[in-house]
Amino acid sequence: MNEHPTAAVIVADRSGTIVHLNDIAEDLFGHPRTEALGASLDLIVPGDYRQAHWAGFHRAMDTGESGLEGTAVHLPVVCHDGRIRVFPGMFSVLRDPHGLALGAAATYTAAPTGAQPFTPLDVPTQQARPGTG
Repeated sequence: MNEHPTAAVIVADRSGTIVHLNDIAEDLFGHPRTEALGASLDLIVPGDYRQAHWAGFHRAMDTGESGLEGTAVHLPVVCHDGRIRVFPGMFSVLRDPHGLALGAAATYTAAPTGAQPFTPLDVPTQQARPGTG
């Protein structure tokens, strides 16, 4: 197992409460662990995306499936300084052995310049446009 993780990791329970963030997430997004743990995912989800985020999150918790699961996309994040930045990331639904959703995890890496939200990582930055992908 890699003892030196290179990705930011945020884990939320079924209700969307942040239950874990690693040191890299704290550094990348700037949210102190003491403020993030126990907070809603609204802490990092930009306001313009919250309605769609929560509809998808609750659907994933109800079904154990996520439409974005396993797909690497550029994800918008509200950082501690209030700025919205876009980071390459992936979602995973955390399930018990029977397939019941227990929560969700997202992993992120440092952001490329000019990335557009929700575009696949394989789309060149200069070709990516909002609302595509």
